[in-house]
Parts: sequence; C-alpha cells; structure tokens
Amino acid sequence: MVRPCWRVRERLPWRSSAEAIGSSQGPRRSCQGGQGLVEYGLILVLVAIVVLVVLATMGQEVKIAFSDMVNALTGSG
Repeated sequence: MVRPCWRVRERLPWRSSAEAIGSSQGPRRSCQGGQGLVEYGLILVLVAIVVLVVLATMGQEVKIAFSDMVNALTGSG
C-alpha cells in the first residue's frame, strides 16, 4: 500500500530510531513516482509546443518543397 507523502512513516518496534532515520525508504520515496510522471508530461507538452511553432513558421516552405518533389517525380509541372 502506497502512503500519501504528507504522512510520516510509523516506527516499527524492531527498528531503532537510527535505522528509521537512515532508511532510504522514507516518506519522500512514495512521492517520486508521481513527480517523474509530471516531469515526463511537461517534457511532452514542451516538445509539442516546439513542433507547433516550427510548423507554423516553416509549414508553407515544407509544403512547397514536398510539392516540388512530387512534381519532379511524376513529371508534371
């Protein structure tokens, strides 16, 4: 069961307080999976914005270049 990030992990009776403090499985560990997902989402949004900006600025030039290639291959024009 994954606990919410804001809850403090209870101390287990067989662990000393030094082990509990030095443990790598603290309350932050369960939060990092969601953080990674948000970061991937932000990267995806950023890439989509860059693609849209490039297409908006160079879209007509790319369309003309493809038209020229099609015309050269088919012999029309």
